[in-house]
Order: sequence, then structure tokens, then C-alpha cells
Amino acid sequence: MDGAYYTYELAKKALNLGIQFMPGELTSKKPAVDKMTYYENVNLDSNLENILSCSNDIKPEY
Repeated sequence: MDGAYYTYELAKKALNLGIQFMPGELTSKKPAVDKMTYYENVNLDSNLENILSCSNDIKPEY
């Protein structure tokens, strides 16, 4: 979720529905060449919608 739209109240409503927000910063810029991209940091499912594990092989609690 874009951090610009993140609020504590919205996060509480989402948690009541079993959803955990992961706010981020969308800058509309190309990533720096000396930094890893989001997709290099996590393992995603085949639809690229769900995080299966991070680069440390830690799985999220859904």
C-alpha cells in the first residue's frame, strides 16, 4: 500500500478483516542501480500477488 494513503484507523479496520497493511513509499522513480529491488528481496507466488518468503527465507504469517 502506498504510504501516502496509510492511516492508523485504516490499518485497524484492515486488521479486523485479517489484512495486514505493508505501507511503502512510491516515488515514481526508477530504482537506484546500487540497491536491490522489491522483487529481489522477496519470493512471490506465480501471480506476483502474495509474498511467500523474504530473502532470509522467513515466511509471513497469513
